[in-house]
Amino acid sequence: MSPKFQVYKDAAGKTRFRLRANNNKIVAFGEAYEQYASCINGIRSVQRNSGAPIEDLTIESGPKVPNPKYQIYKDASGDFRFRLKAANGETIAQGEGYESMESCLSGIEVVRNSANASVEDPFSSKAVPESKVEAKIRDLPKSMQAESKPEATLHEEKREDLTPTAPTLAKAESKVEAKIEELPKPPQVESTPEVILREEEKEDGCGRCQSDPLVYEDSQRVEVGRPKNFHLIIFQYFFL
Repeated sequence: MSPKFQVYKDAAGKTRFRLRANNNKIVAFGEAYEQYASCINGIRSVQRNSGAPIEDLTIESGPKVPNPKYQIYKDASGDFRFRLKAANGETIAQGEGYESMESCLSGIEVVRNSANASVEDPFSSKAVPESKVEAKIRDLPKSMQAESKPEATLHEEKREDLTPTAPTLAKAESKVEAKIEELPKPPQVESTPEVILREEEKEDGCGRCQSDPLVYEDSQRVEVGRPKNFHLIIFQYFFL
């Protein structure tokens, strides 16, 4: 049974990986990742840097080794531990606690043999491969890594919201109403009341017959301001 990586979720819901040896014991584990793809990239980084040299920090004034490298140190309880650092100095894997230096070195040897180890991933049927460009960017120091934004955020920054808000609509309506009030009002024309003749005055003083429709229609027209018996008054004035 060859060593293998396992991808899992911790109690906080973050994605992690661990490396198991041939006896199924956990030899090393990675940090907690917010994104699943970052966890897979962490495994790729361990495999890529698995052949790094060892720096023993338990020896005072021991030789220093450049990154990437394994570092052996003692924890607070006095156990031997190791950690694997990438080229940018980030810790990408840590080992379990060992009572002896020999056991710690055996754990490092398991990690060194994990370059072609399989990945047991219950969240994906196929692990996401990391391109060579992404691998080189990951190994760069943090100061040289450009901060990337997700694609959705870039689209939101470029998109301009053209939907009018309620205060904008209210302000526009008030401006339109003010313009309408400034328009000149049309002159008002007073309507003249229609003069209705009474039934008993259908025949005027000139003796026009009601049987003639034209004469009768003409007799119904009375000018505003004249008395109703205007023709009779004129007749009496000139002939009597």
